Amino acid sequence: MSQQKIVRLEEVVKDYLKCNQIITSYEATNLTAMGENYGSQMLALKFHVSNGEQKEIIEAVAKIPPPGEFIQRMFNIPVTFRNEIDFYKKIIPELKSFLQQKGIDNYLDCYPKFIGGRLSLTPEKDCADEGALLILENLKYSGYETLDRIIGFDLETTNLILKALAKFHAGPLAMKLLNSQVFKTKIRSLFTPYKVFEFDEDTLSLCVEKNRKIVEEIGTCKKYIQRVVDGFKMNLQPVKNSPDCIREPFATIIHTDAWVNNFMVQFHEGKPVSCKIVDFQLDEYGSPARDLIFFIFTSVQIPVVLQHYEELIGLYHKTLVDDLVKFGCDPAPFSRQEFEEEINVMAKEEFGHCMMMLQPIFATKDTLKELDEYDVDDMTRVDTISPKYKERAAFIIEEFVKRDWI
Repeated sequence: MSQQKIVRLEEVVKDYLKCNQIITSYEATNLTAMGENYGSQMLALKFHVSNGEQKEIIEAVAKIPPPGEFIQRMFNIPVTFRNEIDFYKKIIPELKSFLQQKGIDNYLDCYPKFIGGRLSLTPEKDCADEGALLILENLKYSGYETLDRIIGFDLETTNLILKALAKFHAGPLAMKLLNSQVFKTKIRSLFTPYKVFEFDEDTLSLCVEKNRKIVEEIGTCKKYIQRVVDGFKMNLQPVKNSPDCIREPFATIIHTDAWVNNFMVQFHEGKPVSCKIVDFQLDEYGSPARDLIFFIFTSVQIPVVLQHYEELIGLYHKTLVDDLVKFGCDPAPFSRQEFEEEINVMAKEEFGHCMMMLQPIFATKDTLKELDEYDVDDMTRVDTISPKYKERAAFIIEEFVKRDWI
């Protein structure tokens, strides 16, 4: 693996180091394989520290902006990279303070530890640039692993993740309900409208045409071509965090990229026992139903969804409401019936998102490229569609049609 240089590392981690510790050396190498991460470049970072008497090795993960102009523009890196740093540096401390006031400990245990971060080598900048850096604990050294994105999650692992997802949503939601002014000024204000996946009209047309061709190749779905096209267009180019996109009372902090690679799972004797949620670049203020639908239909094994869909929704909803009650919130506005309505509304906006993400989720090794090699043609070509991609696309289309979501 090639070594990477990190400029002014000491400045970023100084608040994490213990008294009198200094960095004596570090090693930074590429961490993820092609196709496993797009919105940033991931490095395995090992730094050696010493206070003059004792030495220590800290195993971490460093995230830096991805190479390549197309990927940087597609993910709106100046804004989204800042969003993730804000999540760890500003939002989690505010949530911790709120939880401490409620006498609730160890609630925010589904995230990696924050070690340090910066937006730029220029301190006064308020948007991320090529000097941006985020450093987190390396969860692999605590036994967490990323599962196979093509296989997806089984029932037991899905249940574990749904509970973590509900907890992720419930904390900020309770803070909004019980301490609205602080939530508005300290958290909600961080989410300003922005765009990702912003394409010109020609590219949008090619993306729509790509999905039309995919449907034509799936015999059982041909009759749904127009519904697929209309559903795909509905949220292909959304403005994130726009006030007119927000529905209450369920709105909270959401992940918006809740697929296989953004959940790391710890196993004990073959059973999933703990889950960590990672990669908050695309987090925003919106409906938790979006995360739930996107996760279930892109990342859970198809037989699990077909056999247990109602149970999965029920588990998530019960966990969310139970946690709201634990905080002292009134559960009445968050009934199962109201949540079903929330799902029915938001699923219509998630169809295009689900279909677009099938390309990276089910990409095969022979179609993967380095981040700086991607261009718009990679978003619109159909000759790289794998059988697993088609299988999942057919499943999504049929299930969304059955529920009148498209």
